[in-house]
Amino acid sequence: MISLIIPTYNKLPRLKLTLASINFQTIDRSSFEVIVVNDNSSDGTKEYLETQSFPFRIRGLHLSDNKGRSAARNEGLGKAQGDIVIFVDDDLILSPEYLKNHVLLQKECPRCVHGKIIDIFPLAYFKDPSKGILYETIDESRKMDNFKKRCISVEDIFNDFERKIARYKTTSFMEETIHKILEREESKYHWIGMTGGNFCCPKEWVIEAGGFDENLGKEWGCEDFELGYRLCKKYPIIYSDQCVNYHISHYRYDLNEKLKKAFSYFYKKNKDEEIVHMCRYLLKEIDYDKLFT
Repeated sequence: MISLIIPTYNKLPRLKLTLASINFQTIDRSSFEVIVVNDNSSDGTKEYLETQSFPFRIRGLHLSDNKGRSAARNEGLGKAQGDIVIFVDDDLILSPEYLKNHVLLQKECPRCVHGKIIDIFPLAYFKDPSKGILYETIDESRKMDNFKKRCISVEDIFNDFERKIARYKTTSFMEETIHKILEREESKYHWIGMTGGNFCCPKEWVIEAGGFDENLGKEWGCEDFELGYRLCKKYPIIYSDQCVNYHISHYRYDLNEKLKKAFSYFYKKNKDEEIVHMCRYLLKEIDYDKLFT
């Protein structure tokens, strides 16, 4: 069995789209379970999960305190019944073959897999990307009409979704970096392929590595990379452009400062100059070639 683990915190409109896309999977529904770990949301997530019926096996775990993504994922990991775990976030739409293709790769041989993530950038400004409701921090006087036309409903996921997003889907700088690094024969920096948005491997490997460090994941960044760093000491990570999901982008403030803070902890814990170099690259202080010189 596959266990799909989704941490969530106050993103119910986006989570609904994620769960709707699971409805559209081509794999036998008896072969997977969905574990949604509610990190003490205050937006009705708990009530929604308790009252909504789904045509697949799903469990909602509700934390009494807001502990961060690492703790939420670890909670889901501890309750997972599957031998294989897949981590996705609460703002990702799964392609119809998503679970099937992850399963096929694991059947070939157990491995760590980073699946391709495609960004739907125009939705970054919307708290509710189905109804076009903006985040409170976005200036409503901005001309957003064209972006609102690109909002995604549950119906869109079932009705020619690829056609609707074809003109404005993008690949992020981060995703391009992951792809380039995982395509290299040498395993240097392969740990960057462990992203909480699209990653699959045997459950026991994550447990053996110690799970997610709960000192990270309370703000943005690095809790997944840091686990990837520990996994990569024993298991390689491969890239798959068949296990595709779509990121409902969201607006981030102070991203660079949060990245620096997270990488600082990451480096102090592991004392490896690779970590410093990758941080500098992601901040665009050095170019790609400098990573390997």
